[in-house]
Amino acid sequence: MAALDAATVAQQLRGADTRATALDALDAHALPIPVDLAVAAAPALGELLALDAAEVDQEQFDQVGLLLARLLTEAAADDVAPVFGAAFGGGRYAAILRAENVLFRALRRPAAELTLADARSYACYQAHMSPAVCCRDCTRPLAAAGLSAKDWFGLLMIKACRDRKQMPLDDVPRRVLQLTLELFTSDELRLPELAVVGAWTCIEDFTVGRPAVGRMALENDICGLAAAHLREIGSAADWVVSGAPRLTRAVVSLYVSAADAN
Repeated sequence: MAALDAATVAQQLRGADTRATALDALDAHALPIPVDLAVAAAPALGELLALDAAEVDQEQFDQVGLLLARLLTEAAADDVAPVFGAAFGGGRYAAILRAENVLFRALRRPAAELTLADARSYACYQAHMSPAVCCRDCTRPLAAAGLSAKDWFGLLMIKACRDRKQMPLDDVPRRVLQLTLELFTSDELRLPELAVVGAWTCIEDFTVGRPAVGRMALENDICGLAAAHLREIGSAADWVVSGAPRLTRAVVSLYVSAADAN
């Protein structure tokens, strides 16, 4: 597989004929991906999440989400702001939230038609909620993307799952919650470690402002699930020492389970 170059990687990712090869090359790249290559690839990856389902299918959409999460997680050891700004600046984050991509099209289907694969796609899409954003000062990454904290929270509220005009009933949120909980124990579709925090963020997205869905989460022992995940990760000292993925997973699972309990 040809080596990727920071000068050409964005062009390769944007090209329909070269995209799959470039994505696979990024996936196969040794840890960590160099910062210059990550910053060069990030804008194109952000754009791919906003493309129509006809251009980026479900498998490729999941791959892009996980790659963005990887770039941000690896950058968190040093300075995540350049990578975050490159991925989501220039209006790219707003474009993703308003996109006709494969995930958001799926969420407009009847609840009964949603599958484990759709829940996995949401977890991969939200996997970018890395410790660089969740567990440290988020103002620098947001500023690098040209966003204030107010801008960021305003954008979060246009998510279909949080907008009662776009999603007035609880049937889809309840179905997504059910499927996401199944993902944690599914032998059919195992969640990659990077996507676990995305799955917890998915639970938050579909329970905030929806008391009936929050009650469903509690009835399914969301707090017990969070406790089990924390025991699996280890002690609080282990979360910090082991680095980004575990720390984020610990913080987000604690936050979501506490929010549902309240």
